[in-house]
Amino acid sequence: MLRRALFDRGSTTAENRDAEDDFQWRGEGVSRLENLSDIVFAFAISFLVATAETPETFDELVASLIDLVGVGLGFAILLFVWHTHYIFFRRYGLEDGKTVLLNGVLLFLILVYVYPLQFLFSFQVDFLTGQFETGQDVGRVLSFEDTPALTAIYAVGYGAVFGVFTLLYRHALRRAEDLGLSPVEHLLTRERIALGSMNVGVAVAAILLALVVPAIWSPVVGLVYFAIWPLSVWIRKRYRREMGDLTS
Repeated sequence: MLRRALFDRGSTTAENRDAEDDFQWRGEGVSRLENLSDIVFAFAISFLVATAETPETFDELVASLIDLVGVGLGFAILLFVWHTHYIFFRRYGLEDGKTVLLNGVLLFLILVYVYPLQFLFSFQVDFLTGQFETGQDVGRVLSFEDTPALTAIYAVGYGAVFGVFTLLYRHALRRAEDLGLSPVEHLLTRERIALGSMNVGVAVAAILLALVVPAIWSPVVGLVYFAIWPLSVWIRKRYRREMGDLTS
């Protein structure tokens, strides 16, 4: 299991010494809660791959290879969400009732999220590769008139997933004394809350744009997600400056 392999690599001694320079890992081994989570993530990834049909002709083979672009993008997003989940449980090792509840909500969202994820990327690939019927605006999976609703649904799912992560990190921050978080770890937890809140904000912006932008321009609403990278860099630099003040 990937989670187990990463954990073993990070555990340099029997006492599970720090796997990060600035954060002690408190998760003692891979729990049953994490094993259940991995099963859900694996199912979601399997769904993305299983949607690709077996080609029977060369033209279908080319179409399938094009579809793999959408599958790859969906896989990358799910892998990013999985890694965020992995880091949280390695850092804090929480398994209390609230953590179990929030994790359950997150897993449910992942299962629901994978459907609009697959549809959205299939449409984006169709749009970018011009796979529309001549004189019509209908692609293989949906029409332009459907795209504002699909874009909004995707944004709701994206925002909800990172909203749950934000709540998880807020919960860990409230348990800071019980967990024995150092000042630097306290700061890094706040950084994660800021990053999660930023992702929620970007999702809200995407929802609003999907509701006001004409349907023909709906595919470009996804460009709002490119704001995540510069905003993440700005947030991280801000907290790194604070960390420098703490350690100086």
